[in-house]
Amino acid sequence: MKKILFTIIVTLSNLFAFSNNKNEIRSVIHLIDYVSNDYDGAVKDGKVFSVQEYSELTEFNNKLIAKSHEIQLDTNKELSNELIKFHGLVASKASVDSVKKSGFLCKSLIVTTTGYVSYPSRWFDLESAKQVYASNCAKCHGQDGTGNGLEGVGLLPPPRNFYEEERMQGISPSNAYNTIRLGIEGTGMKGFNTLSDAEVWDLSFYVVSLRYSKLNPTLLKVKRAKLIDKISLEQLAESSDYALRTNYNIKDKEEIASLRLLTPDIDKKQYLEVAKALLDQAYSAYINNNYSDAENKGVMAYLEGIEPVELQIKSLQPHLVAELEKVMMLVRKNINDKVSNDLLKKNIDQAKATIDRATLLLKSEKKSALWTFFMSFTIIIREALEAMLILVILINLVRSANAQKAMKWINLGWISAIGMGAIAWIFSEKLVSIGMGKIEFFEGMVSIFSVILVLYIGFWMHSHTEINKWKVFVDEKIGKLIRSGNYKGLALLSFIVVGREVFESVLFLTAISANKAESGNNHLPIILGAIASVLTVIVISYIFINVSKNVPIRKLLRYSSIVLGLLAVILVGKSAHSFQETGNLSIHALPFDYKNDVLGIFPTVETTLLQVIIFTLVFLFLFAYKPKSKPVIS
Repeated sequence: MKKILFTIIVTLSNLFAFSNNKNEIRSVIHLIDYVSNDYDGAVKDGKVFSVQEYSELTEFNNKLIAKSHEIQLDTNKELSNELIKFHGLVASKASVDSVKKSGFLCKSLIVTTTGYVSYPSRWFDLESAKQVYASNCAKCHGQDGTGNGLEGVGLLPPPRNFYEEERMQGISPSNAYNTIRLGIEGTGMKGFNTLSDAEVWDLSFYVVSLRYSKLNPTLLKVKRAKLIDKISLEQLAESSDYALRTNYNIKDKEEIASLRLLTPDIDKKQYLEVAKALLDQAYSAYINNNYSDAENKGVMAYLEGIEPVELQIKSLQPHLVAELEKVMMLVRKNINDKVSNDLLKKNIDQAKATIDRATLLLKSEKKSALWTFFMSFTIIIREALEAMLILVILINLVRSANAQKAMKWINLGWISAIGMGAIAWIFSEKLVSIGMGKIEFFEGMVSIFSVILVLYIGFWMHSHTEINKWKVFVDEKIGKLIRSGNYKGLALLSFIVVGREVFESVLFLTAISANKAESGNNHLPIILGAIASVLTVIVISYIFINVSKNVPIRKLLRYSSIVLGLLAVILVGKSAHSFQETGNLSIHALPFDYKNDVLGIFPTVETTLLQVIIFTLVFLFLFAYKPKSKPVIS
């Protein structure tokens, strides 16, 4: 019992000690990296051959012990023993291998003890890194990375030459990350605090990969394909080339180069791994009492990891999508409610297990050209029908008022929206790179705007169902509009209604293109599916317009206002759900799990309450409010 109590006390004290110490923890890891990586430049066969280098390593070796004590890392007995062992190995001029192995173990124990996350949440982008390097590093390290930059002349020690094989093989991207972020005390290497985490990680992988950049890319692709399941992003980030050879038995130079230069096709779109990494980061932040960061990571785990592949999963096992949303929502709710660490860990593990099931499902499914065509067709049909209903109502309304000039503006609106969608598709990869969170927030705002417009038009239609009022409107309002040619409001509504659905379709089609058909590896099935769906919607629209054009105006307006009222209820549910996914609206679960995307129904108090409010307003206005009649103006 005493032992258990002691363990609990130590654990709680560790959590308290490590809160808000992220930079200090990183500093200790950085010192261990520096000593480990530069050790072979000072000691060989138990003898010092560079007094200056060894003197510097001794200074840093003492600093890491002092800093570890300062932030109470040594309260963990196993970690404390390994830190002391590492310090002793360097002091006694032990072998290079023993120092490196002890340093690696120290870092592993620090991560385990503190929950510190030392790897990125997504695979690196070397193209983006080139731009960051040119703007921030080339002036000292040179455009080619050989350390010959103009501002590096005269610096002691000189800027690192990233092609220096002996030194670079001991540097992992994680080492490079800490150096870029923190700098190196007493040198010209200053820390970069203005760069984002993603930029620093990209840059870290880039500098480690430079010396392999001239190898045959075709050969490297073959090598990389063989290593898809052998090493994870976390392992790659934490491992130097030396560690890849010794810890993972990856000895072939081209294989190591392929890991440094290429992200496997399956992993470039392996969003589910991103979700798991972000959940780990959320837990790490949570146990360190950084609740705001934990909440943000929990939200991004869904937006950046689950949503981009949601449609693919739904096409295979629809219930699994609902299960994923449920477990991810539970994690976010746990963070918001500040539950115990154990409960949050339990639910995160459950979420990760569900994500693993989805991963296996996607890996086992071969994406044929027919599958891609069908998914493209289904997505656009689903999105377009919603917009079509409003456009058909507008077109019939204009026809009944004999305001044919307004048709040009309505057509201008929806054609412009489709044109914008085509441009968005061309730049779809960049569009997704801005982050699903920003996209979801944008969708939520557009949905709210659509709700307001749809309610306004629906209520307006209802107020004109009395035939005399309609005639007044036609004679006064439409007549003035025809004479003035002011139909910009109709064009705007047409653009927004269609644009929202087009934008959402582009996002989903981009996700599908991430898993292109194996039979052709091109966009043709997606394009053909889009064309087929557009043609189908045009046919359905034509039938709707011609069937409804002979409907009496009173009935047309009445039915149209009811349809628009129901659309407002659907849109407000979708809007609230988008804001919940971005963390801008709280989440309180209902006792049932029913979910229907088409109807905008989600099992949360917030979405349901807003839909009930809008439905009540629509019902009262449509069925309790009786528009007053006005005399017909002759």
